[in-house]
This record gives sequence, C-alpha cells and structure tokens, in this order.
Amino acid sequence: RPRPGSGAEAALGAELARVARAGAVAEVALEAQRETLEVVKGEIRDLGSEALQVCNEEQLRLMERRQEQRLEHVDGAVAEVAEQLQQHLAMISFVKEEAESADGEARACASQALVAKRGMLQLSRELADAQAGIERLATEVAAFAAAGRPASPARPRTAAE
Repeated sequence: RPRPGSGAEAALGAELARVARAGAVAEVALEAQRETLEVVKGEIRDLGSEALQVCNEEQLRLMERRQEQRLEHVDGAVAEVAEQLQQHLAMISFVKEEAESADGEARACASQALVAKRGMLQLSRELADAQAGIERLATEVAAFAAAGRPASPARPRTAAE
C-alpha cells in the first residue's frame, strides 16, 4: 500500500477511479447487451412462432393437396363404377326387351297352338264321322252282297260319306 500523500497514492486513486469508470461503462454496456439479448430473444421467439405458423400452414396445404388427390382418385373410381352400372343397366334393358319379345312370341305360339288344337279336334270329329259313314256303307254293302244285289245305294250320299 502506498503512503498517504504520495504520488503513488494519487496514481492508485486515479487508477481505481479509471477502473471504476471502466467498470461502470462495462456495466452499462453489459446492461445494454442484456437488453439487446432480450430483444433478440423476443425476435427469435417471434420468428420461431412465425416459422411454426408457416410450417403449420404448409402442412395444412400439403394435407389439403393430398386430400384433393384422394378425392380425385375417388371421383375417378366413382365415375368408373357409374359407367359400369350404366353398361349393366343397358344390358338389363336389352334382356328385358328380349324377354318381352320372347313372351309375345310365346303367347302367339300358344294362341296358334290353341287354334291348331281346335282344328285337330274338328278334324278328329270329321274323321270319326267319316269312319262311321264308311262303316255304315260297309254294312250296307255287306247286306246288299248277302242279299245278292249289286252294291248301289238307293239314297244320295252326303259330303261326309
């Protein structure tokens, strides 16, 4: 320690004052740096929040694009199924028309068969009448032959005979 009143004490005091001023300046600078650091931290937080928001928005846009692609794929599949259904409906309509046409033809055939059956029954009756007439003639011819007369009937014949 320097002696009081000496120049060394004054130099030491001056040095202490200079160090104190430098310390005060450093403290002010440190405080300014702390404030700057807080401002920078706030800006970093703001930028981080903005970056997070941008990332979230980009992620949402990406999800929306994927959803749109899926919907386009689904729309394509739905259109394909609709086209197949239209083809099936056209085929069903064609088969229905063919069935209706076949039903009409079957009904016409059934009607013709009924007419033919009636005609066959009429022919059967006419044949039975003709057979009865032939049997009657055969009986008459046999009777004439037994009596010794030629077979010539005395009465005119009918169309059935």
